[in-house]
Amino acid sequence: MNLQKIFKTALDVALLKPAAIKKVAADKGMTKPAFIVIAVASIAYALGFMIFPVTFAGLVIYRPGIEDVVLTAILHFGVMIAGLYILGYLGEQFFKSKVKMDAFVRVMGFASIVGVLALAPKLAVIGGIWQLVIFWKLMKEEGKLDTGAVIALLVLGVIVAAILASVASPYSYW
Repeated sequence: MNLQKIFKTALDVALLKPAAIKKVAADKGMTKPAFIVIAVASIAYALGFMIFPVTFAGLVIYRPGIEDVVLTAILHFGVMIAGLYILGYLGEQFFKSKVKMDAFVRVMGFASIVGVLALAPKLAVIGGIWQLVIFWKLMKEEGKLDTGAVIALLVLGVIVAAILASVASPYSYW
């Protein structure tokens, strides 16, 4: 699959097109392309902090170097993949979602295209909210979970993400 097709599919998933979501969920060959989309989102996330450094009262108080950007992109990529597999496993095994773990990883991996909004860190919130919308739709419609189960899975997802992020942080004391 070429890059243009990968990103067109990712955009279709992000736009909640049912045919694209079903296609990605069903096609095991879409796993590597999903990882490519996650990698692009991870790089965008890391570059966003370099392009827009942390400021306070108009002064730059932190601008990451290239080594920080590379490390952040790698850690973000790893945490995203681990988090998606854990969340997919929890959804399938404990909440009895009809969406299998691998299909969940593929769909949410393609959905991570909205992470490119993190090139402008203030827009990252919009991308994050939209990923939650995609997650909600996927688990309600394809996973056949009730509202309480989706909320519980979201809460578990936040806990898993916090744990993974703290363990993967270069500043972690683990």
